[in-house]
Amino acid sequence: MKRLIQLVAMFLLLSISTFAQQAVTQSVITLKTGERYRGEIVLRTDEIVMLKTGDGKRYQFRVGEIEKIKQETLREIQVDANGNRTAGSHFAGIISVNGGAASAPGAVSLSPSAHLSLALGTRNAFHSNAFLGFGLGVETIFEKNNNLNYLPVFIQIQSDRSKQIAGGIKTGYDFALNKIYKGGPMAEISGGVNQQLTGNTGLFFGLFAQVRQINGMVTETTPWGKFTGTNNAALYTLGLKAAYMF
Repeated sequence: MKRLIQLVAMFLLLSISTFAQQAVTQSVITLKTGERYRGEIVLRTDEIVMLKTGDGKRYQFRVGEIEKIKQETLREIQVDANGNRTAGSHFAGIISVNGGAASAPGAVSLSPSAHLSLALGTRNAFHSNAFLGFGLGVETIFEKNNNLNYLPVFIQIQSDRSKQIAGGIKTGYDFALNKIYKGGPMAEISGGVNQQLTGNTGLFFGLFAQVRQINGMVTETTPWGKFTGTNNAALYTLGLKAAYMF
């Protein structure tokens, strides 16, 4: 339980840090007449200050005209499909639900699995509209004798939600929440279709394939018979995936 609390706290701190990095700083020039201008200072000398506003206009002021200059932080200004300026940020998230079947030869028989996860990050990774974020989830494999429960902590990349055909990858570590089979590194790939709802939201439906390492009692079949002992095994999962992107 202590490890779980530490992981959740780490995830929240990383998510808050990612969100904070989306803040935009601009300069506010207040003239002695009371007029205010907001934008980016592109030139500043002992005599003049030149300001570029968000719409691309430039204004030049004499230093003697200016009452004060200050910095303010705001959410980034975005432009929608109609050319209207709207407040927004690159902060984004993906809620995913997976359902499928898992199997580990010699360890876990073919069993149903369910996975719920949340990833938070940016929707403008790699100078594109791809998503990149940190995620945390819960997963259960309904094995015949004992359910296997895991806590995946991962990095997720998802392609542009405006594209109809989409795909994504996850990589990280699955922490075991029971003592039957210990966790290990994991990787997942998915592919399917996007349905964009609004400029910043959408749905994803598709297939996924996942592999992870587990450690526990494994039965190996050799020409000399079957041998059971503590060892590593690969746990494979295939199934359907649905996600809400915001």
